[in-house]
Amino acid sequence: MHRVRLFAIAASVLVHMVTPSQASKDDVQLGRMTYSAFECFMFAEMAGNKEEAERLFNVAIRAGRQFLEALTKGRLSEDEVRTQVPIGVTLKLGGPSIDFMLGRIYEGATDQAYNAIVSQDENGLPLQSRIEDKDLRRMKAEGKYLRGNCVLIR
Repeated sequence: MHRVRLFAIAASVLVHMVTPSQASKDDVQLGRMTYSAFECFMFAEMAGNKEEAERLFNVAIRAGRQFLEALTKGRLSEDEVRTQVPIGVTLKLGGPSIDFMLGRIYEGATDQAYNAIVSQDENGLPLQSRIEDKDLRRMKAEGKYLRGNCVLIR
């Protein structure tokens, strides 16, 4: 009994020694995942894949809330955020609540993804005119979804 209690205490101490830096690294990755999942949500939505769009939206919301909670609770350093989180997230880190900031991140990521389909060529350069043809938009969105490895976002 004494050995079991001693083992439990030792394990608890080790977990607390290892977890903060790993948690910080994982939390920073959630910022990147949030933005990518919102972009992929838009690609799936425009490709007509409603189920995948819903899955990606839910992944983005979950990851975004965890990331923003870690940020507001001080578990991330300013340097980690500045160097590892997409600028599309860092520019939106202001507002009265986590959900407000998450909404701003959603708006920025989905606008960027939408414009990549309707207003930019494959190299990201502006098109002469917006793509209005729905089939062409769908095909382009499918390509962005596939090339972006969106299926891997979990």
